[in-house]
Amino acid sequence: MPFRSSLAPVSVIRPFHDTHVKLGILHSGGPAPGGNQVLYAAALRAKDHGLPIIAFRQGYEHLMSKSSVEILKNWSMEIGKEEIRYLRDQVPLVPGSSRANPGKAIRTIDDLSDPKRTASLTRVIENLNEMNIGALISIGGDDTMRTANLLQLHLDTLKQKGAPIDVFKGLVHVPKTIDKDYVGIDYTFGFMSAADAIGERVKALHDDAKATATSAQLVYHIAEIMGRSAGWLCAAASIYGQATYAIVPEDYVDRGSTTIEELANNCVDVILTRKRQGKNYGVFTIAEGLGDLIPNQEASKDEYGHTRFDELELAARLKHAIKKEYTRRSDLSLKVRSRTIGYDVRQIKPNIFDVLLCQRLGVSAVDAILENKLGNMISVTGVLNPKLVPFSELTNPDDLKVSSWTMGQNEGLYKLMLSMEQPFKEDVDK
Repeated sequence: MPFRSSLAPVSVIRPFHDTHVKLGILHSGGPAPGGNQVLYAAALRAKDHGLPIIAFRQGYEHLMSKSSVEILKNWSMEIGKEEIRYLRDQVPLVPGSSRANPGKAIRTIDDLSDPKRTASLTRVIENLNEMNIGALISIGGDDTMRTANLLQLHLDTLKQKGAPIDVFKGLVHVPKTIDKDYVGIDYTFGFMSAADAIGERVKALHDDAKATATSAQLVYHIAEIMGRSAGWLCAAASIYGQATYAIVPEDYVDRGSTTIEELANNCVDVILTRKRQGKNYGVFTIAEGLGDLIPNQEASKDEYGHTRFDELELAARLKHAIKKEYTRRSDLSLKVRSRTIGYDVRQIKPNIFDVLLCQRLGVSAVDAILENKLGNMISVTGVLNPKLVPFSELTNPDDLKVSSWTMGQNEGLYKLMLSMEQPFKEDVDK
């Protein structure tokens, strides 16, 4: 059998070996199915080149608050042969994660010139340099992508000012979110696995409603589904789970707002129409991001300034509003139940699509570092063909935020969602 190899040339790897530089990797933000697969593939690729790789526990939490000595002793793990074997089959994210944000104080490009606002960024860079980390792979959502860009920009500034940062060269970023709202990549890892699992739950609610409804007792379920700024996950799960009617932010974002009463009125329209058709059951799905479009909400913010949607109890409020509106418009009995689905699917076993995607991203992240192509997000095109997207193409130059990819009404998934829900059509028994 002929020898096959995809390793980088020795001349590319020698600078790493000669200086005893290590690679670093961390996961920040909420977990998604497949995170360990990125770690596994990146570690395997690094080991194939003879390079040590260290995983930092709880994201940036300790890199921005502890000394390099403490981090190496208590808050990191070198991924050796045994760890690689272990990572391959683990579902819970092995190094853990956190929402610690070293770029929290940075609001505009001018803030990068303020030593106080950049103190946490500086601490992270100095710690990585002291630990002999030549480059860092960050795994996370759009906020973690923003942090990666801030670290790269600040690192460049520090070097221009003559700071003694002689080892750490920069970052590459692996995009992660089950919401699939990332610009620069068609599918983020975890999305397909989460949509599959949530779709199964929606289908179970559909079947329960259908089995228990009668002509005298209508039964409907409401499922609130994760999705901070886009309805991709809600749409995909709704299609798979045969939801009756999916409520997504994209239907209201152009107007800037909606109300619980408006959403409830639309749902009651569906209920009454289906009742006239002899259908006494159904499932409504609603993307949690609708919460930001409803005025006068009372909820705290997370470390990145995002609404904590679990505090809004959107599905429960919609349930009560539907009951109130339905009682006003009909004398028939209606049973409505609500639940939230999302956190319970962030650490499920990834499906084959996400395993392949994660491993491709992990390998490509190490390759980008070896080729000195730092300051890039790792992406894919076609059938897992690697692609690098510069941080500068993903961020707004003014506030340095990462652009979101919402599910426009011309997107194929949105149109498919409308085609398959059929809440007002009589010719399909759904």
